[in-house]
Amino acid sequence: MYCHELPETDNCFKAEPVTCEPPALVEHGTHDSDTANSSKAWYPVHSVVRYECNSGYKLDGNGTVICEYSGNWSHVPKCIIQINNKELVIVCSIFGALIILIVALGFICWKYRSEISALLYAKYGIKFIQEKEEKRKYDAFIAYSQEDFNFVKLNLLDPLEKVDFKLCIPERDFESRDYKSQNVIKSVHESRRTIIVLSQNFIDSGWCQFEFAQSHLKLLEDESFKMLLITIEDPKLLQNTPRVIENYIKTRTYLAKDDKLFWEKLLYQMPKVKDIRHKIPPKEEKLGLANTEL
Repeated sequence: MYCHELPETDNCFKAEPVTCEPPALVEHGTHDSDTANSSKAWYPVHSVVRYECNSGYKLDGNGTVICEYSGNWSHVPKCIIQINNKELVIVCSIFGALIILIVALGFICWKYRSEISALLYAKYGIKFIQEKEEKRKYDAFIAYSQEDFNFVKLNLLDPLEKVDFKLCIPERDFESRDYKSQNVIKSVHESRRTIIVLSQNFIDSGWCQFEFAQSHLKLLEDESFKMLLITIEDPKLLQNTPRVIENYIKTRTYLAKDDKLFWEKLLYQMPKVKDIRHKIPPKEEKLGLANTEL
């Protein structure tokens, strides 16, 4: 009981004692009071409670809390995962190794993306990039020099037509009643793509250069049209190469005849075929590169 003398009257009033509610529980930890009864409903000022963490955890902050005059505990600690230096080194090493592995795999996939894409399509029919393919009379128009017809027949015409591709070649598909220039323009526009068989013979032929020019013009005009350049000689050794063909070789990828994945990459550049795996000829029938005389 507390009394206070006022000028006019003599009054006394009763002051309630300051207490704290039971301390908060912490995740992964326990606490105990400094009294025998740690589960009581209230704690007087200056009461002390100590927190402890379960195995594998440690206190984040002071584990001793005090009931203050405000009726609140001084603070509430937390229990966090305890990692010793050795475990930390192991975790960081594993994490770093995983990052290096992911970066290395990403670089390998990027560097060999054309080979990986070609193999996945040839073996499993998977084609990641679904390009727009307009319906046309021919799947491809083949532009080549007459001197290279043996290569074209053994490595392009025969194997691709066995996979049900419809190809256009001058000797067989040009209409005799039209001029050759008209046939070239018509064949390019009626085909989804042009396959250029580049050689010194091709460079030396005015008609071959005309076929390249018409195909290149179509490529610039039509987004769905494509050109596939196949080299049967080293492009660096070709003489008197027109500037437009030189620039195309420098800025575009091309397929060399001695590429180990020639057939797979060739198929990948052609329009997608349903059930491609069941239409691919046996390995010995695919290409005639070994028997091609240039």
